[in-house]
Amino acid sequence: MRFVRLLPVLVLLLTLIVPIAALAGQSIDIKSLALTEQEIGGSWRFSQEIGPEPSGLESLGTYYGVIFGNTQNPRLAYIELWSTVNESSTAQLVIRVRESFEAAGYSCAPTEMGDGPAFRCSVIRDSDGYAVEVYLFRVRSVIVASNVAGPEGASGLQSLAHDIGVLQEAKIRGIIQPPPPPPTPVSTGPAFCQPGQSPQFVFGFAALKAKLGAAMGDPIECEHANPENGDTLQQTTTGLAFYRKSTNTPTFTNGFQHWAITSQGLVYWTGDSIDPPASATPVP
Repeated sequence: MRFVRLLPVLVLLLTLIVPIAALAGQSIDIKSLALTEQEIGGSWRFSQEIGPEPSGLESLGTYYGVIFGNTQNPRLAYIELWSTVNESSTAQLVIRVRESFEAAGYSCAPTEMGDGPAFRCSVIRDSDGYAVEVYLFRVRSVIVASNVAGPEGASGLQSLAHDIGVLQEAKIRGIIQPPPPPPTPVSTGPAFCQPGQSPQFVFGFAALKAKLGAAMGDPIECEHANPENGDTLQQTTTGLAFYRKSTNTPTFTNGFQHWAITSQGLVYWTGDSIDPPASATPVP
């Protein structure tokens, strides 16, 4: 598949950029925030990078993009990062990027990722003839667009874009240290948890953890519903656990490897499919 610039509309936003080298007071090379070939894993291979590009204009920051091709399927993964001046401007710019997607024919809907606001945008056929799924979100003062493109009608693009976005968010959080707490900090607790509640695996996720052990990591948020389909999700220190309501199937993925408890017991597979394929391997 030839290189496709998945976000041509964002060129318009470059008129809002100033060159800055610091994120939340830290001097960090934005290139160091992006996932590498080793971190994205699986059959993804580095293809091309764009930037870093400080522009000398106003308000957004430094841009960097990296493209990966898939050696097993005709897919492109394109990760885009923008550093911004402060978190409040970042939130507004995410909304402007979403509007640019919609102007280019994408359908966008709110979703849960990053520090909010966040959107899932998709197009069945873009101007180059490809289907594209995008997760657009921010992590503090960094805007992230996790794009996956494939032939029209290709399956698994949404799950790939989501899983890559989760991995990218985790890497950024691991590098950018939080700012010093205010004099009177207010603790809101872990994400999606009720006051006094701590993240833990329950029901199907607990059963899956008992079988996978360290590979599944530890929960970093409480289990919560996906408003798009009624499934439930829970991020862990090593990936994402999700419960498919329609098939009563708890699943865990680290982005490429997948495990699920089905009526046949524990099964394992790799690749694009977020649900157990017929070729999934039973795990003793």
